Amino acid sequence: MRSTLLSALAAGVLTFFSSGSASAITMDFDIDLANSNVSLTQTGSGLACSFTSCGISASLAPGLGGAFSLGEGDSSTFDFLQFEGSGYGGTTYDIVATLAFTQPAGGSTTSGGSGGALLINGYIAGGSLFWDSVPATTTLADGSMYTVDFQGGIALLAGNSITTSATVTADKIIAPVPLPPSVFLMIAGFGVLFGLRRRTGTARRFWPGNFLAPRAVAV
Repeated sequence: MRSTLLSALAAGVLTFFSSGSASAITMDFDIDLANSNVSLTQTGSGLACSFTSCGISASLAPGLGGAFSLGEGDSSTFDFLQFEGSGYGGTTYDIVATLAFTQPAGGSTTSGGSGGALLINGYIAGGSLFWDSVPATTTLADGSMYTVDFQGGIALLAGNSITTSATVTADKIIAPVPLPPSVFLMIAGFGVLFGLRRRTGTARRFWPGNFLAPRAVAV
């Protein structure tokens, strides 16, 4: 009976680890709003812009934040920045943006960039945005890698309020090295043997023969 229990236990442990190793491994991300930011500085403007105090501003997109998980090779795209304009005329600008994560711990991507916009009563009739340092790849301590890219391009900005995106891609995921199944099998085996020993000891104490056997009488 003992060997049968141990065989069943071994089969169960091996099945558990086989199913665990076959499951998909993911990289987990949690956006750090406290350390994500953007700053925009106007670098030039046309004559009309000077008279109407035209300008363009940037902020983090409403709803930015939250957590997501990616399998190797998978990507997630989400709203990152929001641009708004004012006045009439044309303007150019420099921009610096940071997308930070609390998970992976300490992960963040920062890039500078530049662009321009044509404004009509605050409406962004057209514009451009070019980043200097993205896409950027980060390598974690365990060798896993992910890439962050910020949306940019010509004629990107057009509208009263413009939202641009960021894309995160899990390039490479290093699976954690599990303990050998034999370690857990050995621990579980000791537990089974201990349980059997307790049951055997209990059976011996309460075996009917223990009560029927003659006992020595002190003289």
